[in-house]
Amino acid sequence: FSASSSSHYTLETVDGATGVATPGSDPELTLTVGKRYRIVNKRLFEHPFAFSSSETYSTADLLLKDDGTGSLANNADVRFEKNTDGFTFTLTSELAAQLKSYLCTFHPDMFGIVKVTP
Repeated sequence: FSASSSSHYTLETVDGATGVATPGSDPELTLTVGKRYRIVNKRLFEHPFAFSSSETYSTADLLLKDDGTGSLANNADVRFEKNTDGFTFTLTSELAAQLKSYLCTFHPDMFGIVKVTP
């Protein structure tokens, strides 16, 4: 992901997975339970990326955040790993049951929906 302003996240590429999303602004993501994903955020410090259990923009219900926090960041099965440019995680059934969106914790216009497939 990258961002040219505080209006949208821009998905540039998806490596190692097909059908996750179409490159563009704030795309809907489709993730599969049991797969491991790596989120690279090229503007990490200006636009912190997080997954939320809310269907609308809300920083109160964060599940995973690229700074290593979130209600499921310490879940052993999720295997959250913070990297210098983002994070890696496994989409478990527990995470999938709660996951509804992704967002920038600084800018409410930077928001997208997450769909989950079994």
